[in-house]
Amino acid sequence: MGEIVFSGLKEIASEQRLKDWFEYQSKAPKPLYYLLPSGKWFQSARSLQPGISFQTFDDLALLLLNNAERKFTSITDEDRVLLFYQILNPKNHILSEKELSQKAQAFADSYGQLKRLGLQVKETPEPLRELKESFYTYEKEYRDQQGLYDQENRIYKAVETPSDDFPLSHVVIDGFMDFSPIQYLFIEYLVKNSIPCTIYLPTLDTPLIHETVSTLRSLGLALTEKELPIQEEPCKRTTLTGATTMEEEIYGVLETIAEQKGSQPYSQFGLVLVNQQTYMPELERISAKRQIPLKLAKKKPLEETMVLPFIEQLLDKDEKLSKWEQLSVVDTVAKLCFLSGTEFNQLKETFIRTGQTGRDDIDEFIRTIKQFQVSLPEEETVSTYLNQVLHFLEGLPFPSIWRELMKGRTPAKLKQVALEWRALQFVKQVLNELSDSRVFAESKVPLAIFRTRVMQRLKSESLYLERKPTDVIEVYSLRDVPLFRGEHLFVLGLNEGEFPKQVQLNGYFQERYMEGSSSRFPLPLSDYFRKKDDAAFAQLKYMAEQLSFSFVEGMNPNQPLLPSKYLMEMPNLPAGYSTIAKFTSESYLNEEEYEEKAAYHVGIGKELRESPILLTEYRKNLDYLESGEERVSAKWVEKLLSYSISITRLENYARCSFAFGLEKLLNVQPPLERQRRIDPLETGNMLHRIIEKFYRQAIGQPFNNLHSFFAEKHEKTLAEIFENEWQKVVETHPEIRITSLHKEKEEWWKRLRRWLQAEKFRFWQNEQLTEMTIFRLEEPIRYEVELEDQTILTLTGKIDRIDIDEQGFVIYDYKSSKKELDFNHEVPNGLMLQIPLYLMALEEQFEQGRYQEHHNKQPIGGGYISIKEPHERKKNMVWKDKEQRLRFEPNSRVGTHVRDVDKKSLNNEFNLHGLVERLWRGTFTDFSVRPFNPNSCKYCSFKAICRVTKEQQDS
Repeated sequence: MGEIVFSGLKEIASEQRLKDWFEYQSKAPKPLYYLLPSGKWFQSARSLQPGISFQTFDDLALLLLNNAERKFTSITDEDRVLLFYQILNPKNHILSEKELSQKAQAFADSYGQLKRLGLQVKETPEPLRELKESFYTYEKEYRDQQGLYDQENRIYKAVETPSDDFPLSHVVIDGFMDFSPIQYLFIEYLVKNSIPCTIYLPTLDTPLIHETVSTLRSLGLALTEKELPIQEEPCKRTTLTGATTMEEEIYGVLETIAEQKGSQPYSQFGLVLVNQQTYMPELERISAKRQIPLKLAKKKPLEETMVLPFIEQLLDKDEKLSKWEQLSVVDTVAKLCFLSGTEFNQLKETFIRTGQTGRDDIDEFIRTIKQFQVSLPEEETVSTYLNQVLHFLEGLPFPSIWRELMKGRTPAKLKQVALEWRALQFVKQVLNELSDSRVFAESKVPLAIFRTRVMQRLKSESLYLERKPTDVIEVYSLRDVPLFRGEHLFVLGLNEGEFPKQVQLNGYFQERYMEGSSSRFPLPLSDYFRKKDDAAFAQLKYMAEQLSFSFVEGMNPNQPLLPSKYLMEMPNLPAGYSTIAKFTSESYLNEEEYEEKAAYHVGIGKELRESPILLTEYRKNLDYLESGEERVSAKWVEKLLSYSISITRLENYARCSFAFGLEKLLNVQPPLERQRRIDPLETGNMLHRIIEKFYRQAIGQPFNNLHSFFAEKHEKTLAEIFENEWQKVVETHPEIRITSLHKEKEEWWKRLRRWLQAEKFRFWQNEQLTEMTIFRLEEPIRYEVELEDQTILTLTGKIDRIDIDEQGFVIYDYKSSKKELDFNHEVPNGLMLQIPLYLMALEEQFEQGRYQEHHNKQPIGGGYISIKEPHERKKNMVWKDKEQRLRFEPNSRVGTHVRDVDKKSLNNEFNLHGLVERLWRGTFTDFSVRPFNPNSCKYCSFKAICRVTKEQQDS
């Protein structure tokens, strides 16, 4: 009753064959089932011949089970994973929820693989014997007692049904080259029960076809022809082309099609993608850009909508304490409200600063989301969870918001709103379907598992956006390529490792476990898959008059990627697909492509007789950007001009004029970020306040009297001040963990204690400085510089500490980190002006009698005191002569600076007045990209928007 018929590849589900079977069915007392291997085959067959039931092996199994009135419920692979989770959960004592979920997935995959190999649980390979108990439990409790049938068990149970009242007149199987063990079991059932069936096999002289024929004949099917018929090969020409990248491979193929098309329809060309998952997104992008239509239903994955992230966040019960942890929800809700770009940024910034969005409706909705998350139980039945989620989704304010948005909006905005509306409705539809699933809905699971399973299902779904045009290029897989009816077929991605493809068994199964198996049917192991690939490639020469193969050979000619073994003997075309080949081609499809090619030729140094307007503008803009120049217009020069400036602003300008303009004048703020460490500016301010408060009452006290002045309680005094000031730092850093703040506090207290030790050693106990006193702390200073045009520029600043004695004065600037005085580079270029200008300014103040009780004090020296290394007295200090250096640093081997530090000497040596004027004029006329050196860019807040080049950094 069963027969094998050899068939040409182009005759698979052909119009004439389907017509013949339709006529057969019209005369038969019962309908027939026509089994095909894929959805593309179903689509083609149904359009050619309505009235025939085109189905799969699983559909046939369902028909037999229903016909036998078996009481069962069909379950999916996801349902099976959940059932194995239920089996494993009571035995789990050490695994986390995530690990247990992964183990359940592996057990479910292993069970499915066992069944697809045509094996029973008792035939489980010895290395997997520990799984048998769970497999038996699954079959007994869920399959047999509750009637829950997965795809494999539906076929196993179908072949157990009696065939007395078989509901079909005939079963036709077409388009297959081979069958899995479980499909062979089904075919054996048909033959044993004398059910009429016809199996069409392609006329291919390959080991796979011979093995399939042999296996089918062993089951009792008759072969209508003793030998394979000879099939004519229509292919007249084959080519092989290498490409530098996948993108260039696709570009090259589409370019070839565009050049060859002429007046032909696009349907004369076809594409075969060896790896559809990798190639398809790039193919869709490039074909849309080049305006070459593909026969693809335009779909939008549900996970690319904004609704899906919202659902995922909604089911995340983890407590989010900080505003940064809540920001993702705020971000998603704001996007779903379709705020404008400005509104969106303002809302997020307000939330980051205050913890509120500034919009009552959105704040209220976010509070509602939090309440819903809190209400979710840690463990509950799936149906309970689904009802909670669906109830919440029904009360969402989005539909009413979207209705308002759709009034008077642009078509593009309407399309976006409509898409999210459809996505929300689709999510509710899927959740309702899940609630109707008896096995899924009645299972009691932890929230994390429910969330994972629901999101897996939703992420696998897509929304259909629009219909495809009529004249298109069809995209095939190797399984459905016989559907091609054109003249030129392109096969992409034929790389070694991609085809033949690497395969492995599912779950815990490994090929070596099947060694010595006595299966009656061919097992889907690596050798068998090689035969499948051999047959899949062999069929291509019957598909079209011209075959064009391509692969990616990479960018390195010395170590190229290799083509598939099937192409090794085929000569490679010398002109491959590459960026150079693409841009040197003389043809172009549209204005955009013409401009791209023109830009390429300009980029390699060619001159164009006529340059596109847009390219000319681009070149002009690029030249401007590369120059780094940012000159200020005359209008703004007048507004920015000021004859008073702080010395630190001049230093900032010297470090980088572009960063200065962004920060000081345009007031560009760095991006708001989560507090992960204490702001160095805060600790620097704290440091200055602590030192000022510590020494405030000691101003005027000789150093040798400070011990008695503090009454031996100097460390206690410092500790009390530090405690008060540290509390201010803590209050300004609410997002940093208490443990981190405590650790940081300990470090700062250690530094301050080291500083106090250094102060006592360097000053209080120094016999050379017994009469020296602290004269001023945090002293404001002004210094007037006469400019070339005789106008006066006033410099301002603040000196951290001034010490004096009968020999003169010393200035100190406290730094939280190490800093040295660089008189060779940084002082002459304006990056280190504070110490020299403060010395000059203070000398002038003493000369002019500002401090009447101390007239005409001369500078001794000064420098930086690092809290990190407070004992350091090397290049961070400068003294006017060696004698003074020995007063402050008795160790003669310590190399501190010794040079003239009086006002006249400093100005003459470094031309400080001229340098100040040059920098000052730049602060209102020139904000060009001009960093002093690469270190100026290292920690810059404006890296993301700066166009500095390596050459500009090094210059």
